[in-house]
Amino acid sequence: MWSSAQSIQSVMVSIQSLMDDQPFHNEPGFEKEAFKEGGKASKRAGRTQQSLQDLVKAYNLKITHESIRLGVCEVLEDLFKPESDKAYSFPEVIKWHFLLYHQAYLDIIEANKDATGPFEMMEFEYARNEMSGSFDFATLKHRIERIWDQVTEETRAWEKKGEEVTANGTASYECQQVNMALQKFGRVPLEGVSASPQSSNMFVWDVTFMGGLDGGWWENGIYSLSLVFPPDFPDTPPRAKFETVMFHPQISKEGYPFIGVSLSDWRNVNAILQDIHKILRNPPNPDPRTWVNKEAASLYFNEGDKGRDEYARHVRKCAQRSME
Repeated sequence: MWSSAQSIQSVMVSIQSLMDDQPFHNEPGFEKEAFKEGGKASKRAGRTQQSLQDLVKAYNLKITHESIRLGVCEVLEDLFKPESDKAYSFPEVIKWHFLLYHQAYLDIIEANKDATGPFEMMEFEYARNEMSGSFDFATLKHRIERIWDQVTEETRAWEKKGEEVTANGTASYECQQVNMALQKFGRVPLEGVSASPQSSNMFVWDVTFMGGLDGGWWENGIYSLSLVFPPDFPDTPPRAKFETVMFHPQISKEGYPFIGVSLSDWRNVNAILQDIHKILRNPPNPDPRTWVNKEAASLYFNEGDKGRDEYARHVRKCAQRSME
C-alpha cells in the first residue's frame, strides 16, 4: 500500500522487486522448452546455453532502447508540450530525475551506439504481443540532449521571472510564498547551513554548507549551492544545484544532488537542505539507485582500498578548491 510518506524511489523499488533484470526469463515455459529434446517446440529443442544467452542479450538490448525512447524521451517531450503536465503525476519529479540521470542515459546510448537494424523477434512474441521496431541510438542521443537543454532553459526562465517579480515589489503573492519559506528556515535553522535570497531576486537563494562536517569526508570546506524557486512555488518545488565543484556518488557532475525526501516533504525547503547536508555529513549511500556520479561511485564502492584512497584525494581537492 502506497502512502505519501514514501519517497518516489521506495515506490519504484517495490515495483522493481516484481521484475527480473533479464526480462527474457519472465517466460519460464519458453526456456524449459528451449532445452527439451523432442519437446513440442521442436525448432527450439537442443539449444545451447550460449545461444540462449545471445537471445537474452538481444531481448535486453531492445528493451533498453525502447525504455529510453518511450519511458524517458517521449514522457519528457510530452511534458514540454502546452498543458501536457496535467496528464502526468509529479511532473517536476520526472524532470528532476532526468537532471540526475541524463548522463547515465547518454552512457547507455554510447555503449550501444553500434547496434543497428530491426529488433530481433523472440519466439514467444506474436501478433499483438510483440516489440517491433529498429535500433536508432543516434536519434535517442539527440533527443536526450534536446531535453537537457529544455529542462535547464526552464530553470533559467524561472530565474528571469523571479527577477521580474522581485523588481515589481515583494508584496506579490509569489514573493510572499517564497518569503514564508525563508521565515520558516529562520525559525528552524540548520546547524552548519546558511541560506538567503539574492538581493535582486528573491527566487534564487544562495546556500552555504560550512559546518557539521568535522571528521567527515568533506570537512575543511565551504560548499555553495543555488536553490531556484519556480514562479508557482509551492505547487512546484525548487531546484538545487551545487555551484562548488563536487565529487560524490550522490551528486552529479553538473552539481545536482540526489534528494531522497518523501513526497510530502518535496516542497519543504528545510527538509530538502537537511537531506543535502546529510549527503556531505554521512558516508556515501551504498544503494546503487542513488549513484548519479558513476566515477565517484566506482572508486568508493568497487575498487577496494586503492579506490577509496583515490576517492578521498578527489574529495580533499574539492574541499581545498572551495576555500579559494
